[in-house]
Amino acid sequence: MDVKLRQHANLIGTLSGHGSWVLSVDCSPDNTHFVSCSSDKTVKVWEIASKECIHTFNEHLDQVWCAKYNHNGSKVVSVSDDRTINIYDCPT
Repeated sequence: MDVKLRQHANLIGTLSGHGSWVLSVDCSPDNTHFVSCSSDKTVKVWEIASKECIHTFNEHLDQVWCAKYNHNGSKVVSVSDDRTINIYDCPT
């Protein structure tokens, strides 16, 4: 059996902003932003270069399990324990 060791990537930053567990992260199609969601009921859009949160969506009433970009990055879709699916225009 041939076993190859994988080289691990280095940590390049830690971002703070959610008030509770982060449950999902998705990168934008152009790799300039990512979206995160949390049990704090928020969806956040982050700029990768600056490592800053550029927008927070607060519309959910319960924890948000998943947030994803659409195919061209113009929208973000999120699903929550509040039984809603929200679709947002994505800030740039």
